Amino acid sequence: PNTTALYKKIMAGDFSIPKFVSPMARELLHGILTTDPEKRFKLKDIRSHGWYRSFNETSLYPSIGIKIGQHAIPVDETILDQLANYN
Repeated sequence: PNTTALYKKIMAGDFSIPKFVSPMARELLHGILTTDPEKRFKLKDIRSHGWYRSFNETSLYPSIGIKIGQHAIPVDETILDQLANYN
């Protein structure tokens, strides 16, 4: 309702995580968002966390598809003509 209340919530680390978030992701978020700088996860803690390690670069960035700067982007002239009809 007001900015002061929002700032108090932020400083107190008062937040909620939706129920659909996995327990491992919850743990990681709590570690990242803790207000105590001594207990807050550092980058090495995040990278060593089980949730983070369950992903790898190849799963996040698949090698299939168009890569900007490497591939020509195909243009369908028929679609461009149709767009012209809609201004």
